[in-house]
Amino acid sequence: MRSPFIILSQALGLALAGALAHAQPSATSGVGLGEKSRLHAKLDLSTMYDTNAFRLSDDDRVDENWRLLIRPGLWLEVPGSSFSFRLRGDATITQFLNDVPVTDQDSTQIGGNVGLEFKAGSDRSAVAFTIVDTLTRTPVFLSPPESVAADEVRFPEWRNEGQARVTVRPGGRALELDFGYRNSVSFFEELADSHQHLGLFDVRWKFLPKTALVLLSEFGLFVNEGNRVGNDATPLTVQVGLIGQLTSKFIAELRAGYGNSLVWANDDVFGSQSEASQDTVIGAAFLTYRPSDRSTITAGYERSVRPLIIFDSFIQDSIQLRASLGIDRLVGQVFGSYNLRNYGLNDRFAQTVLGGVSVDYYLVRYVSLGAQYRITYQDSDDDEQDQTALGDPTNPFVGDFTRHQVVFNVGVEY
Repeated sequence: MRSPFIILSQALGLALAGALAHAQPSATSGVGLGEKSRLHAKLDLSTMYDTNAFRLSDDDRVDENWRLLIRPGLWLEVPGSSFSFRLRGDATITQFLNDVPVTDQDSTQIGGNVGLEFKAGSDRSAVAFTIVDTLTRTPVFLSPPESVAADEVRFPEWRNEGQARVTVRPGGRALELDFGYRNSVSFFEELADSHQHLGLFDVRWKFLPKTALVLLSEFGLFVNEGNRVGNDATPLTVQVGLIGQLTSKFIAELRAGYGNSLVWANDDVFGSQSEASQDTVIGAAFLTYRPSDRSTITAGYERSVRPLIIFDSFIQDSIQLRASLGIDRLVGQVFGSYNLRNYGLNDRFAQTVLGGVSVDYYLVRYVSLGAQYRITYQDSDDDEQDQTALGDPTNPFVGDFTRHQVVFNVGVEY
């Protein structure tokens, strides 16, 4: 069974979203710079066992691989209620300990990510501004278990995820209007580049102190650069829903709406639609349980439609579970998702599974020992792809595969 599913770029968005959030220090750590600003640093030394670094099929994959990971990081925090700023940079130096899976790649590889977050205006301000941006160069190893796509060895990538948002609260805090822009830009060494630019308009009406009726909408442009397989698209999504706190420990989110990938034939935007264009009902249902300040469990379902570099678009049904647990010096994370994707071209489908669990134990306040396990799995109905081509790590099509990763880590952060 083979699939046209090209790299896990959609999952990389999860990695970028968490780039600023992982390994958060306490308020008293770091070096003080002025009245509120603090500069923090960390260093992780890890060893990884990877059964299938290039995500090849069981028949084609090379031997398992061991590697060392050196991960320094530095971040600046300027907290505040009306103004806040965060800037973070992490690097990953990867040293393969046995044969490099692909002969034309160096045994030492360097990746990293830089992220910033700027907020002006408080939750009570009539107008507030937010800018978030993250630039990533793969392969980079990020701590959250769901960030496996950032450890991309087969197709090195430069990727930028950015968002700018203006929040307006006319007449008080009950009604909030968001006007914004979001982008996602990818540059590959061997594959076609792509960029997506979306305008967004969101409305939140807090008819109860902790419950809001929401309207979420996006429309934009998705462009493939130099790609003779995929077409340009103008994706559109509109959803309405409820987000609210049911009790002191339970939070629920319900959304439903319409999505259309709006793929255009022959890259003629607003001309004739491609046969691979897809539209469908979209939505989500999530429930979060917070038994304590340091523990959270979230489970739910989401249906979405998105454009894609190759094969134009897909509709995805996703079941997700994530949990974090903090008990004294012990910190644990669990993530799992099952995703069923139906592609717009030739009625192909693929199912993927992402899963991971991590445990960190703090020996002292700033020193920790950790272990992590991740699994990535893909299966599809596509038997048409050439077997030899799919066994070539430089071929853009990723066939059926299973990948296991085990990581042991010693970390210091301040």
